[in-house]
Amino acid sequence: TQTQTQTQTQTFMATIHQRRSNQNKRLSGTSSSPGMNPARTPTKDTSSHHHPHMSVAGTTISAPRPQHPRASASFNPRSVPVGQGRGVSLRSFDDDEVHACEFMKEALCTFVWAISACLLRGFVELIFSLKDLSDWSSDKTFIVRFPLGAISSCISFVESCLPQKFRAGFALASGFIFAAPILLLLLKQHFGVMPNLPIRICEMIMGRLAPRELALLVPVHFLAAVAGTFALKLFLPGVVASHTLAPIVYSEDESYLLNLLRETAVTSAFCVGLLVIPVLLHLNKMPVFLFSTLILSPLYLISVDIHTEMASSFSPDLIYALRCVSRHEEMPLRQSGHLFGPMIGGAIAGYIMATYFPDDRSPYHYNAKQNKVGNGFSK
Repeated sequence: TQTQTQTQTQTFMATIHQRRSNQNKRLSGTSSSPGMNPARTPTKDTSSHHHPHMSVAGTTISAPRPQHPRASASFNPRSVPVGQGRGVSLRSFDDDEVHACEFMKEALCTFVWAISACLLRGFVELIFSLKDLSDWSSDKTFIVRFPLGAISSCISFVESCLPQKFRAGFALASGFIFAAPILLLLLKQHFGVMPNLPIRICEMIMGRLAPRELALLVPVHFLAAVAGTFALKLFLPGVVASHTLAPIVYSEDESYLLNLLRETAVTSAFCVGLLVIPVLLHLNKMPVFLFSTLILSPLYLISVDIHTEMASSFSPDLIYALRCVSRHEEMPLRQSGHLFGPMIGGAIAGYIMATYFPDDRSPYHYNAKQNKVGNGFSK
């Protein structure tokens, strides 16, 4: 048996040497000299090509393992566009400092939006209150009565051209102030994010945000909105603050489920429209702010509360903040549908956007967004 094993080993070694010699002939194009030992020829060992699991000595060895892509020098995680799938953020948070910076920017944007929306609300109510100047100036001199009467007439004419819900300072259409496309798009251009909670929920479903990021952004939105309204309450006079920071109170006589369904449906349409319409207008080189407002205006007129005919505000965080700074500190359960409905509507809008209007994941589009090409409507 030992003699047979030695004979087989010698035969196997001779076969390997012969194959090496043939390989050398093919590579060099010339035949090897008779005195050269093929085993010592400094050529590449090709025996493993025919016997991938056998060494030269005939012992069994393991096959070479494929190299992990992260160990390869050509693999660069930064070169892969993030956000390829759902739940991956287009803005990667690689470390704690960048993570905190992004959330601080979101909080600052929401804080500025809450203050701006409330001030805009107070300004609009002030303008519409000037229509009563003609009655106040009836007993004044002509120099005082004429300009005040002209201003009152102009405001009355403009009010008569507006829908019923837009009158009295947009009391029944608060969404036209709190979710004004001009305000939201301007803040998006400046901060890079849109300070609207249903929109942010929609972007999470689309894959622009990770679920763990949204879990932190929801309390950030509520706290920043509360901080903005409290800041206005501290600095504005009492009479002005009472009108600017008046709470939005819905009726409790309607069915909770009907109010929830109305809020959900209207907010879904609003989120899809606000994300799609500005992009289409920008691609067609049309005025984005003006036409976005005109196209979305019918959504601000749909009543989500039949009893009071109030429309949606599309801002659950600001509804909560206004109740916190007023005497209506508690949110009744029967009115909570106007708080949760917009958030559910944002999630439904996210599935609609991901299905029919998904983001462009091509490398060129991603690099263009990283280099800040465009005016904020590239997504």
